[in-house]
Amino acid sequence: MKKSLTILLSAIFVFSISCSKNEAENVVDCVAESLTVSISATPDPGNPKKIDFKLNYTGSHTIRKVDWTFGDGNKATVNGTTTSHTYAAAAGYTVKAKVEIVNGSAICSPEPLRNITVN
Repeated sequence: MKKSLTILLSAIFVFSISCSKNEAENVVDCVAESLTVSISATPDPGNPKKIDFKLNYTGSHTIRKVDWTFGDGNKATVNGTTTSHTYAAAAGYTVKAKVEIVNGSAICSPEPLRNITVN
């Protein structure tokens, strides 16, 4: 039991050090950044199987790229924050956006999810 407790405390200590550095050292606080990203989804008016996705980001760093996973086996990588995808079948899907947020040489990659229903 003592060995397990030591390992747990070590992990907490390392985590707190990596998140306590200031902006001048080019650090991205991944815990805080994960709270600043979300996905919105809007069906195309002319084709309900085509969904327009937007990554909403309220943080202060730079988004380098977004790797989208659409939940139907298809993926896309974009340099911006928007993309569209046309689904083959009406169903429920879980969409994921792996976001690469950078601050100088520091990188953080939160992965927000969004459940959608395609009609």
